[in-house]
Amino acid sequence: MVAFFFALPSMKLPLLNTPQSDFATVLFFPVGIYVLLAMGLNVVVGQAGLLDFGYVAFFAIGAYSMAILGTDIGPGWSFPEILPVAIAIAMVAGVILGTPTLRLRGDYLAIVTLGFGEIVCITAVNTDAIGGPRGISGIPHPPNVAGIRFGLLDPKPYYWLLLTLIIVAILVLRRLEIARALATRPRLLLLDEPSMGLAPKLVAQIFSIISEINQLGTTILLVEQNAAMALQRAHRAYVLETGSIVRSDEAGRLLDDDSVRAAYLGGAVSG
Repeated sequence: MVAFFFALPSMKLPLLNTPQSDFATVLFFPVGIYVLLAMGLNVVVGQAGLLDFGYVAFFAIGAYSMAILGTDIGPGWSFPEILPVAIAIAMVAGVILGTPTLRLRGDYLAIVTLGFGEIVCITAVNTDAIGGPRGISGIPHPPNVAGIRFGLLDPKPYYWLLLTLIIVAILVLRRLEIARALATRPRLLLLDEPSMGLAPKLVAQIFSIISEINQLGTTILLVEQNAAMALQRAHRAYVLETGSIVRSDEAGRLLDDDSVRAAYLGGAVSG
């Protein structure tokens, strides 16, 4: 799956026609950028339960920070220098806004954050020192890596960089979900498909974390389609078909059962 998305800009897909722009450009923006933004918004709205309408303002603050620091408007630093500084500035902006407003809930929080987002937008558009509605040009490109050259003519390297960041964000968010659950010190932890959509290496890391949690004394009820990985780490397992339990036994016995291996594990199990 990961290889497919990395190769996607080079594919000729007749169903995905982008006559106004190059396909790779569309994958980078708006598709990739919006995916990354949506993942961050899910943390704020979905996991924290905060109705934040000004979330995109922090994206703008980070972007403008990179542009100012990397051009003649600012000190003219290189990409590796401006990236961590811009991230820190966006984080500080979040703390400054969050300190007084997180006491609000519901519509009141939405109104305040919506106003903050509009203030950032209006300020950026009407400030001639940072380009006004034209924005800032001449922002430094990321350094070349392994023969991959970042420039204006080829959007693929930017898409690959963004896709890598999305994969890292997925791993971090998966761990965040588990960490939020562990913060309440539960005796029983229910995990629903924690490995869904992850690359094999990331799946191995997630299951390693699950095993460590269990060894610390927390009982885990795991719902998982990756039967091989689940059976290798579980103590007892239940096999469900159309909502009914069709098999139940110790996980090790089910893992060694020929009928289970043929039906659910493809006839073999790799460690």
